[in-house]
Amino acid sequence: METDNNFVSELTSAPILIGKWTFYPDILQLECGDKNIKLEPRTASLLLHLTQNAGNPVSRNGLMEKTWPGMVVGDEALTSAITKLRKAFGDDTHHPEVIETIPKVGYRLIAGVKFLTVENAISDTNSSLKNRKITIISATISLAILVSLFFWFQRPELDGQPISPLPNKPSIAVLPFINLSGDSEQEYFSEGISEDIITDLSKLKSITVIARNSSFSYKGTSTKVQDIGINLGVKYLVEGSVRKAGNQIRITVQLVDTSNGHHLWAERFDRELTNIFTMQDEITGKIVSALSIQLTGDEQQQLAHSATSSFEAYDLFLQGQRFRTLSEEDLAQAAEIYRKVISLDPDFARAYGALSVVLNRQVTIGVSEAPAEMKERALDLARKAVSINPNSPQVLWALGYIYMYRGQFEEAVEALERAISLSPSYADGYALLGLIENNLGHGEDAIRLIEKGMKVNPHYSWDYLYNLGRARYALGHYQQASENLQEALERNETGSHPRLFLIASYVQLGQQDDAEWEAVQLDVSHPEVTLSHLRQTLPIADPELMERLISDLRSAGIAE
Repeated sequence: METDNNFVSELTSAPILIGKWTFYPDILQLECGDKNIKLEPRTASLLLHLTQNAGNPVSRNGLMEKTWPGMVVGDEALTSAITKLRKAFGDDTHHPEVIETIPKVGYRLIAGVKFLTVENAISDTNSSLKNRKITIISATISLAILVSLFFWFQRPELDGQPISPLPNKPSIAVLPFINLSGDSEQEYFSEGISEDIITDLSKLKSITVIARNSSFSYKGTSTKVQDIGINLGVKYLVEGSVRKAGNQIRITVQLVDTSNGHHLWAERFDRELTNIFTMQDEITGKIVSALSIQLTGDEQQQLAHSATSSFEAYDLFLQGQRFRTLSEEDLAQAAEIYRKVISLDPDFARAYGALSVVLNRQVTIGVSEAPAEMKERALDLARKAVSINPNSPQVLWALGYIYMYRGQFEEAVEALERAISLSPSYADGYALLGLIENNLGHGEDAIRLIEKGMKVNPHYSWDYLYNLGRARYALGHYQQASENLQEALERNETGSHPRLFLIASYVQLGQQDDAEWEAVQLDVSHPEVTLSHLRQTLPIADPELMERLISDLRSAGIAE
């Protein structure tokens, strides 16, 4: 793999002084006095690119292109790597001495930087370090070091510790299927196939299925199946590939036992594209059979329900699923695509549900010219989705989401509980139900549900941490809340809601300077957020909780 070799050779450069720290790219290590901190390969690569642009702003996109060349990764990957660097340096986000965040731009290395020759490095350190550096110089010449770095680079950077022990009932993760079509634009299709298999397997009560976010974190890696099994806490893995050519499709699938790497079942499926839905059902059935799972009558019925009979509608829907951010542009593109899907298949339930969520989000971020009418339209679409397919966890999630923002919490809870009963491994279902409990002021119930979601989504995203922070703020556990919310912001620096509750937590902790600093950051990134705006858009049912939040935000200087 050319990119990987370039990466390894790049990290065998000379030592670099960064402030009081010495960075040794060749061994992925930071040293300062007696402190020796090992960096993960991508984190080390990120630091190297920052040093090469020391004193100058570097855009997020530029850093992502350099650190993950040729790979499609989310913003959270970069944020996580920056967080790891800050922790390594002991740098303060509020008063940085090493890495500065530039809102809406990217990052800048503000510490002094000096690129050393090997001789400089030896003369600037003590005798024990001299000996170590001499040893390192010899070692880095060897092929063995390069090879070991290469394989280390292949390992994913995990957000948390490996999940252990394995659940009592069978547990499985579906890795993203590899696109073999020779066209990178077809990535959405191969990923969509994987997601549909996850969705189908999640409907089975007798197995635990790991959420998409976690299993897809291994995309593009060469991690051993045994390691993935340990890290995700699963007994089985589903791997596969997709090749589309003209009106033909070939899908190769295999089921692997993570304890020993043995294949339990493997098969190749060749079909016309119009038969994709029958093929998906057959694949799911083969996996279930290989695991010796006995399906109930309800489960058989759920698995037999096809989302659509139109391949063109299905293909277009998968394209719409690529637009996952809350940006105005992504939401507009997603809405346009889902409307086209509905015109192609007026009975495609998930398209109605997806469009309802997009419309509601457009209202929430303030880009709707007629918010009241759009909110009603969103509700109509969600109800339509459920009327078409009342047994789809995704459309029930959409309905619960819409009800929550309307303040109809009883209906929202009912929809989400139904979704979870249909799909016991539905991590996002637990998370949204936890958010609803947060809005009701039920912090302990929220934490219980969020932690359940984290178990089936161990590589959980920033919003799970935000949700935890909110619950702990509601319970008065302000120190824990601030820690959760800080981590949520480190993974998603543009999020307004985590920052709001972090500001309020700081006020309660008596950290007024920190609260006011965060308030300034919020005003820079989200000038539309005012106390009156929050009263209109935050669906908090507990009046005491709402007044506490508003009072804390007012104390920090948030505008009325």
